[in-house]
Amino acid sequence: MKRQRKQYSRPKKPWSKERLEVEGIVSREYGLRRKKEIWVTEAKLRDYRRKAREIVSTDDKEAEKVLIAKLASFGLISTNAHLDEILALKIEGLLDRRLQTIIFKKGIASTQKQARQFITHGHIAVDGRRITWPSALINLEDEAKIDIYGNSKLKEALVKLKKTADAHKKPEVKKEGDAKVEEVKEAVAEKVEEAKEKVEEVKEAVAEKAEEVKEAVEEKTEEVKEKVAEEIPKVVEAVESVAEKVAEVVEQVKEAVEEKVEELEKPAEAKPVEAKE
Repeated sequence: MKRQRKQYSRPKKPWSKERLEVEGIVSREYGLRRKKEIWVTEAKLRDYRRKAREIVSTDDKEAEKVLIAKLASFGLISTNAHLDEILALKIEGLLDRRLQTIIFKKGIASTQKQARQFITHGHIAVDGRRITWPSALINLEDEAKIDIYGNSKLKEALVKLKKTADAHKKPEVKKEGDAKVEEVKEAVAEKVEEAKEKVEEVKEAVAEKAEEVKEAVEEKTEEVKEKVAEEIPKVVEAVESVAEKVAEVVEQVKEAVEEKVEELEKPAEAKPVEAKE
């Protein structure tokens, strides 16, 4: 029996605290059963990077096209990518292309662990072929061909689950609607508060302007009062002068009237009577 070559290498410091924390987060996020799956993925990523560095050193354009086409088929990079993008790849990119992760993201399974269970129990097929390896990398072309295998009872269970979800869909929609209403209410309340603040600002501005106008009117009134106070003596003098002239005229008229009266009171002189023939 041919002995299979080990496809990964253990980390030099497997008990490093930082490494254990990172591996724990990755294991929980992707529903991995053991750390070995992380090490295998890291080994694959190192292999892709090694090939990219070799191509850079040899400037082999054909090998570069093949490697880029392969990684592009998995959606890890674009078809017109450069080798630098391969060197910048992270482990999460490969973990996202695992069959287990894709089953979970498609909604066939509700959790990563449930997706793993469906695969290992033989309920999942790719292009009609049963796949029982959760770690199998799926390219973009085969992703659309993932389905429930044959007449698996999982199909009936998923149909029932879908019906149940549809039955509870309306209340969820209602909750979403209520949430939207609350958001609108909050937005309206914020707008009202902003409007109130604007009104207060306008009121303050109007009050300041009114105070300025009042002060200006008071200053103008004082100026007018001062001018009027200056003009009053002149008017009084003019009136007094006119009064004196009127008094003189009245006196002259009075004297003239008295003289006329005296003349009228004097007896008329007797005229000589002519003799009649």
